[in-house]
Amino acid sequence: MNILIKQGTWSTIWVYLGIALGYVNNVLLFPQALGVELYGLTRIFISAGSIFYPFALLGVGNMLLRYFPSAKSTKEREQILLQALFLIILGVFGVTFFLWIARDFVYQHFAGSSALFVKNYNLFWVFNALLVQLSFLTAYLRVNLQVVFPTFLREFALRVFQTVLAVALLKQWISPNIFMCAFVGSYALQLLVLFWFSRHFFKDFKNFITQHKRQEIFARDRLYFGFFTFLTGISSALISNIDTLMIASMIKSESTNNAGLSAVALYALCSYITTLIVIPYRSLLDVGAPVLSVAMAEKDMGTLQRIYKESSLLQTLICGFIFLVLFLNIDLIFQICHIQNEHAKWIFIFLGLTRLFDCITGFNSALITLSGFYKYDLVLMLLTALLTYLSNLFFIPHWGVAGAAAASAGTLFLMNTGKLFLVQTKLKMQPFTMYSFYALLLLGICGFLFYLAPDLDNIWLNASYKTMGIGVVYFFMAYQFGLLKTLLVWIRKRV
Repeated sequence: MNILIKQGTWSTIWVYLGIALGYVNNVLLFPQALGVELYGLTRIFISAGSIFYPFALLGVGNMLLRYFPSAKSTKEREQILLQALFLIILGVFGVTFFLWIARDFVYQHFAGSSALFVKNYNLFWVFNALLVQLSFLTAYLRVNLQVVFPTFLREFALRVFQTVLAVALLKQWISPNIFMCAFVGSYALQLLVLFWFSRHFFKDFKNFITQHKRQEIFARDRLYFGFFTFLTGISSALISNIDTLMIASMIKSESTNNAGLSAVALYALCSYITTLIVIPYRSLLDVGAPVLSVAMAEKDMGTLQRIYKESSLLQTLICGFIFLVLFLNIDLIFQICHIQNEHAKWIFIFLGLTRLFDCITGFNSALITLSGFYKYDLVLMLLTALLTYLSNLFFIPHWGVAGAAAASAGTLFLMNTGKLFLVQTKLKMQPFTMYSFYALLLLGICGFLFYLAPDLDNIWLNASYKTMGIGVVYFFMAYQFGLLKTLLVWIRKRV
């Protein structure tokens, strides 16, 4: 238990340091240093990689997590690792071959809107293969309780290296082409360091690769589970990233052949701003997930119901307040980020409300997964992925990049509503109380009042007085109506 607490603490530290540095990079440094087109290209690499690398991973990460820790012998662990390694090799070759035969399709659909992506398409093959191997090694180290170092590399060291690259580009010490090669190279460097860190796995590889029969290595139960989680991963990746690819391919301009990349840069920047809303949700989930797991195993429905309701109320109060502060100061934020697009505020509103609704609905995803009803969740996610594609296909031609945000907001709203219905139907619980209604009413009143409040001439003073004002009024009213009781109890237990 001590090693779990220690590694969990250090992992959390590196994650939040990485979030802070990532925010500085993506919101302040990258748009200025890289320019909108090159910044958009890096976002395309990450979004497209997030879609394609799960195809190559073939569910290996979850398969290792499910079977490796419970293996009863060294031989069985070797079988699992060999199966995982074979699937990784098969997946990388399969996806790389697909990307090769799809090159004409990519050239046809992206040349007029994201020409820079077409130019760097071959580099993307390398990037995708690196993501697959990084995910495999990270999963392997995770099941061996080596979490801190991979987290440090992924969340912090990688971002520091990319910060240096961006500064070098800003100072014109390197060219954009060298930057992109070095950007992909940063993932290769991370992979090499992880290979060195996990060298004990490869130490005896030559000895045990010939010691196992084929039927021992390719156990059907592991393949079945891997295939199932493979579908879940693909669905999640499509829901989260398909809008970015469709923006890159569908938004065009007569004045430039990189209008899609510029739109992707705007979309990614607004999306990253809204990630502040969900940080408290992730923190609460880190604390609540182990408790939910124990309560689910013991069939303690009272504890599950209490945590479900409390988490929803806490997230409504905290995440809702963050959304209000961002919304009231969005003009200042856009000025700092050099965003002048007329649709930017609508993109923020759509994506921000989507993230807020995800927080308000509480731990429904965790409850579905822990309860064993994840097959229903898979069906729901597959339908959501399809609906995301169709809605983007309709809205982007009509509303441009704001249409992509509206499409994502609508489909994710339906997905979360479906999850609420699933929890209500299968587990007979829901996260809302009368206090939830009061909290939403409080959000609406405070937002309306301070939106109508007079603006000061100085944008910085205006932001300061509105932020402090809404903070005082919001939490004073929340305390008076008893809404902060749960939050105060939660804080006391952890201080």
